[in-house]
Formats: sequence, C-alpha cells, structure tokens
Amino acid sequence: MPAWGTAYWGWIFSGIVAGSGIAIFTMTINVLFWSQTASSGYAQSIFGGIGNMIPGIFAFLIPIVSTGWTLFDAYIFWMCITVPSRLVAFISLVNPPYHQMKNAGVPIPDSMKIARWLGQEEIPIGDCSLWPAVIEPRNWILVWSYFVSFGGFMALVAWMPVFTYDYHETGAFEAGCHTSFYGVFCSFCRSLSGTTTDKLGGANATMIGIVGISVGSFIWGWTPPRSPYCWTNVVGLLITSAAGGFCNAACDKWIPIVSPGKVAPVGGLIGAVGAMGGFLIPLILGEIAEMDFPERRGYGYGLWVYTICGSISLLFSLYLKYTINKENEARIAAQKLEYGDGNVVILDAIDYEIRKLAEENRDLDAVIDTYEDYH
Repeated sequence: MPAWGTAYWGWIFSGIVAGSGIAIFTMTINVLFWSQTASSGYAQSIFGGIGNMIPGIFAFLIPIVSTGWTLFDAYIFWMCITVPSRLVAFISLVNPPYHQMKNAGVPIPDSMKIARWLGQEEIPIGDCSLWPAVIEPRNWILVWSYFVSFGGFMALVAWMPVFTYDYHETGAFEAGCHTSFYGVFCSFCRSLSGTTTDKLGGANATMIGIVGISVGSFIWGWTPPRSPYCWTNVVGLLITSAAGGFCNAACDKWIPIVSPGKVAPVGGLIGAVGAMGGFLIPLILGEIAEMDFPERRGYGYGLWVYTICGSISLLFSLYLKYTINKENEARIAAQKLEYGDGNVVILDAIDYEIRKLAEENRDLDAVIDTYEDYH
C-alpha cells in the first residue's frame, strides 16, 4: 500500500477514536443529573457555550500556525492540551447521588428517595436502555432540532472557510477569521442564553431559536459573491449564529420534560444522531454549491437548507409541545382523582414514580438512616 494510503487509514482510525469520545455526550447528561430543573438551562449554557468556543478559536489559529507548523505539530499541541484536562476530569468527577447509592447496593426506591433528599431532581426511572429511546417518536423531534442547531453549528464551522474563501474570494487568514467569529459568537450567545431559557422553558426557547435559524439563513442565502461584508452576509451570519447558540442550550433543557427519567438514553441519542448534522449538512451544501447557478450562487442558496430544516423542526416542535401539555393535564387529573383534590401537591413524573415504588412502611427518616449507614 502506498505511504499516503497507510497515513489515510491512520487518520481515519484517529478520527474514530476522537469522535467516539465526543459523540457520547456524557458530560451533557451529567450536567442534567447534577443541576436543578429550574436552573438546568443556565448550567447547560455555561457548560456547552464555553466548551463550543474551542472549534471557533482553532479555526482562527489554524491559518496562523500552518505557516510555521506542520500538521503533526498542531495535533501534538492539541494532545498536550487535552490529556491534562482528561486527567483532571478522571480524578475529580463523581457520580450523582442516585448512582452512588445504587452502586453501593441501596435498594432502588431508597436510592431515589435519598437522591431527592440530597437535592437531585433528575433521576432515572424504568427501562433506561437505548432501544426504548430509539423507538419513541417524540425523541426524534428533539434529535431533529439538535440536528439543525448543534449539528448545523458544527457544519458551518466546517463549511465557513470554504464559503468565505471560494465564494467571497478572500484570503485564508480572512476566511479563518470569519469562521472563528461565527463559532465564538454562536458559543458566546449560548453562554448568555441560560437564564432566558430557564424563564421561557425548553419548548418555547427551542422554537424561538429554530425561528431565528430559519430567518437568519434565509437572509444569508441572498448574499452575492465577493461580498463578505454586505448586509445580507453580516446580518444573516449574526442571526443564524445567535439563534443556533440559543437553541443548543434549549434542546438540552427540553429533554427532562419530553422524557422524564430518561435523560441518559435520550440525551445520548440526541447528541450522537443530532451531531451527525455536522457531517451530513456540509455534503449537501457542497452538492448545491456545485450546481450550475449564475455567479456560483449555489454557495448562498445552499444556506436555505437551514431554512427548510428549521421550518420542519418548528412544526414538529409545536406538535410536541401541544402533546406534552395534554399529557400533563391528564396526569394532574389522575393524581387529583387518586390522592384527592385538597391540599395535595401535584407530583412530577419522577416523584410520582418514587411514590409508587417506595415501600409503604418506610418513611423518609428511615431512608435517611439507611443513607447514613452507608456513610
């Protein structure tokens, strides 16, 4: 096999290893387990927003280091950054209370009660394997929203250098700056969106973000060639990137509402399949760019893929919100019928499951004693 062929397969293997670590999205799920429901949007926005700034920063650095560094040098530098951070995570990260109790042998009903007493609000219930999450249609609505927002973010980080360099005929450094600005601004907006997401709720915030992506990409698509600073390019980029960052955090906020007690399998499904937008959308953009449009307008028209995908996502999200509202009304009515309509506190889905599973002869004090026995 030629030398380049051997290097190519080594490159593919390295990509599989790196991609496996990225695509499992375990940290996103862990943030949901540790954060309070009322502030989970804020927690997700800070975590994801700061973390997602890295692709944008490196898009700016690559044209700079490429003049004096080899590709091997750049990846050795990247490894020197990632290895220490992984060691710190390995040493410092711990499981949420429920998983600690369950792994210690505490019965599941007691583990649930202890975790609630310690403040953990999101607790796994029922069958948390992947297959039930895959066959539940509502989860794929969230997958599609994440495909458009986060997958679309990754796709544009990859596509922006080509779009700016080839379509607007800028230099490599300027194309890197445009890409870096898009990536950093999108992540910055995600970091700032948490409090607003918590106030609006995951459903409303997701739909607002999707509308912004659709409108921004529609404006952006009208950009003429060799015009990187015309108003359609600037305004379209700003709206699309801001809305994409806003929607990223909102999708994570919506997971516990759509599938209570199933954030691990659903979050993994959304992260893995939704992130595939970062690999599939650039292929579509490239095909449209190669079509025979006047003045190579296919580069701009390709951005309308986001408009179409966003519009579809909005319709499905509206349907999902309506369905969940109806289910919540039915659940509250059932609880009132079961426990009476007096001063009863309406339980959420997880608390309701805990009450059903818990042994009737064990009160919270006894459960706390059990917890203290294990410590």
